[in-house]
Amino acid sequence: MRTLRFYVPLEFSVGDVIKAPENTARHIAQVLRLRVNDEVTLFAGDGMEYRAKILDVSKKQLSLEITTAIANSLESNIRIHLIQAVSKGDRMDWVIQKAVELGVTSIQPVTSSRTHVNLSVERFEKKRLHWQAVAIAACEQCGRNVVPEVRPVAALFDVAQGYRAHSSMQKILLSPQSNAKYRHDKSTADDFLLAIGPEGGFSDQEEQQLIALGFESYRLGPRILRTETAAITAISILQAYHGDL
Repeated sequence: MRTLRFYVPLEFSVGDVIKAPENTARHIAQVLRLRVNDEVTLFAGDGMEYRAKILDVSKKQLSLEITTAIANSLESNIRIHLIQAVSKGDRMDWVIQKAVELGVTSIQPVTSSRTHVNLSVERFEKKRLHWQAVAIAACEQCGRNVVPEVRPVAALFDVAQGYRAHSSMQKILLSPQSNAKYRHDKSTADDFLLAIGPEGGFSDQEEQQLIALGFESYRLGPRILRTETAAITAISILQAYHGDL
């Protein structure tokens, strides 16, 4: 039986007794119905795994003893920073979940001229916290011990400008208008910035702005892909050519 994994954002070491966060305690006690002396695996985002034994459990409180620390990095040998235009419904959740499983380093949601999700700063922050929780759950499922950061929603051009000085990073823009196919043998980078547009894609002006900031434009085959399909396909290609797939 596979060991159950939980993210606990605390500092701890072998021998420590810790209180699990309330939502984790509730899930373990009421959903999974684990009991005293059952074992689980914890991670805190530091690249380590920790085996822990349940000492005390109730509906809202759970005490755990850290018994073992294991260095177990599942991080890719390349860094992929995903710039993802905010999309409607659960598409954004799906992209974040699968991108984390595939090993992305960070996720930057952006707004653009064709973004159909217009929310206040406060509501976007609530969305970000939800997306970060999706990333954490994906790490729990796939075995990663480092949680990719989901950054605050920002405007596309502002984000791209922030990476202007990163000359060693390969910057990739997916566009159905491009005639170029990605050539893996032309890249020696291990740090990638990948920009994925919204439903309808980036506007011509936005694409030209990105190209002026050092992005290379590529097309993923002859068919138009949905924004979530394009993101996962591109990440998979980069991982297959340069990473750990």
